[in-house]
Amino acid sequence: GFKYFNFGNKAVKKSDKLKLKLNCKLINSTQLAVFVALPENANLVEKHIKIGSMDVLPTSSKEGDFENIEIPISNIENNDALKKIGGLKGKLAVFISFNGENVELCQLKEIEFVKNNKPTPNPLHEIKIETSMHGTLSTTASRSRSNESVKVSVFPDEGYQLASIKVVDNKGNQLIAVQANKIAPYAPESYNFLCQIRK
Repeated sequence: GFKYFNFGNKAVKKSDKLKLKLNCKLINSTQLAVFVALPENANLVEKHIKIGSMDVLPTSSKEGDFENIEIPISNIENNDALKKIGGLKGKLAVFISFNGENVELCQLKEIEFVKNNKPTPNPLHEIKIETSMHGTLSTTASRSRSNESVKVSVFPDEGYQLASIKVVDNKGNQLIAVQANKIAPYAPESYNFLCQIRK
């Protein structure tokens, strides 16, 4: 799956020292890679553009606590594929991939980009999940900013399938799915919703 991020009207430069900050629980060693794509190309793997990667190791905590990881986004200015879409700016789909198959490598809790280690002016908001019958739901991330997307994954109990899903903003207005994830057919059924915070 993926999340939408808005990188602003000006293309990100190397001097911005952009980092991807993850709050996650590492379960197995892996190489983590970060890709972006135009929204209309989100489900076209060949259109995904790599902007950073890093080898990561499992936490040393016996409990497997969630921890913060920072990944430098360094493949920006000399990236021809990125230049073709106008650089790292505006609304883009962001993907995080791991180099393992059929093995749980990492559990993500929060995802955000920061420039020059400065906090983002658009604050994070808690996501509330109501209890569902005959199955469970999870979200990536557990908190989100306004105008960022939230991935909702569906895990029906055996013998059941999803009948409907309803997501509302902080004022109770129903949100429409931005795009169903279709990249990995073996993954849980999931949908993306654009987080809207209304005053």
